[in-house]
Amino acid sequence: MIILTDPSLRLKLPDIGRGIGLGVLLYIPFGYFFYRNIGTPLPFTKQVSSTVTGSATSINPGYSTDSLYYLKHLPEYISAMPSQDYLRVLNPSLSGPTPIALIVLTLISAGLLIIIWRNRDLISTDNLRGKIIFIVISAALIFTFGRISFALSEVLIFLWALSILWIRGNTDNIEMNLAMAVWFLAYLYMHSFHPVKVDRYIITVLPALAYTISLSLNNISALMRSRRASTVLSIAVTLLMVSSAIHYTAGMPQEYGIVKGEREAAAWLMNHDPSYRDRVIAADRGPAFTWYLGDYVFTRIIHPQRRELSLKYFYEVNPDYYIFWTGKTELPEGYRVIYSRDGVSIARKIQ
Repeated sequence: MIILTDPSLRLKLPDIGRGIGLGVLLYIPFGYFFYRNIGTPLPFTKQVSSTVTGSATSINPGYSTDSLYYLKHLPEYISAMPSQDYLRVLNPSLSGPTPIALIVLTLISAGLLIIIWRNRDLISTDNLRGKIIFIVISAALIFTFGRISFALSEVLIFLWALSILWIRGNTDNIEMNLAMAVWFLAYLYMHSFHPVKVDRYIITVLPALAYTISLSLNNISALMRSRRASTVLSIAVTLLMVSSAIHYTAGMPQEYGIVKGEREAAAWLMNHDPSYRDRVIAADRGPAFTWYLGDYVFTRIIHPQRRELSLKYFYEVNPDYYIFWTGKTELPEGYRVIYSRDGVSIARKIQ
């Protein structure tokens, strides 16, 4: 969208091509690592496919069919209440918003209303064809939100932006505003459609949200017709956001006990079986042990309420070792515990 609305960027397409080429070269060792461990150099293709189709099983801890999940918790992503609970730090949506979040959202709403009012000619324009296209696509975007594959929604979002550009023309910094609108909606639609909802995924939306805050303050200041309004509002919001960040991080737990136990368990396994890289290893926190062991570890969680389905996915991997939180997981049949300390256990497959 940015390239389309800024002709000068089209002159830089060769540089963009060279950048892509360097990116491919940089990825080669990572691709080899994945191929060696899981048989494909592009493991994300499976995730992309599941994201486009919205496929996921209910055993995923982030499983949720609520398409409004991220919009409902937008206040917490702006400013959440601090907590000593590690899970609330990982998932601020569980903590509840602070008054700062409500203040910022009020400013954003006011700014967006001003923008909509100033662009009311999108509806009153004499460009009848453009008006009809804009209204139809806008209605389609609302109707399809969270209901159809986000890949189709992405096309509608792009066409929606083009319809605005067609009606308004290249005026009032519209290229950057449209680019940020497309950025925000593209990620929001993608994450809202996929049945796995995890708070950290919304990070991809936040740069566009930050731009929206600045844009809203600019429009509010212009309406107030005061030279100092923009400066005062900007400083005020900056102080609010910085104080929120300091308050939140100061209230976080400085350590998490289970981490020490996981590190010690990983160190023990490496010492116990020097050939561990040749084994298939699964854990209830696969990414953590992938980091500790320096080798790929499958994530497999045995859910008590969905044990049969969990075991199906577990035995498909058929790991030689299974690392899990002691007391929170019922050991699968065919395995025996060979290590248990500080809340972390390691089980080995019975030969």
